[in-house]
Amino acid sequence: MIRIILVEPIYEFNIGMVARCMKNFGFNELYIVKPQSFGDMAIKFSSHASDIIKNAIVCESLEEAINDVDLVIGTTSNIGNERNLRRIALPITEIKDTLKGKVAILFGNERTGLTNEQIDKCDILTYIPTSDVYPSMNLSHAVAVILYELKRNENLRTVKY
Repeated sequence: MIRIILVEPIYEFNIGMVARCMKNFGFNELYIVKPQSFGDMAIKFSSHASDIIKNAIVCESLEEAINDVDLVIGTTSNIGNERNLRRIALPITEIKDTLKGKVAILFGNERTGLTNEQIDKCDILTYIPTSDVYPSMNLSHAVAVILYELKRNENLRTVKY
């Protein structure tokens, strides 16, 4: 089971679009830690995924959001700099087949990503291989790519010709 955790998201439209991405790829467990705002705008941008928004768990702390998971994965676009020297980040394509038990994937807020303190709570740090020129992705786009990678091989096995 995969839990998506948005840590201190700033924009409701991104929360809504994350829910939509989750629905696209068959994921439904959304936790939101200290959102700046959360309400009708998130539902509007979720399109047909309003059920994910309505069932989302809002938490006051990251500890609360991860207290019952077996593995915590943090996401980053800042590989190889002073912000994340605490962990070696691996591309999502290299870790997806090793995920077992209840897994939480953390996405930081739109301005700063995950802080070093939040990264310290992660067992693994992952990234999406992007251009060095502009490595930072929009929150919902990053969620979509991660979820696509997690589902990619599964979808290939279930296609019927």
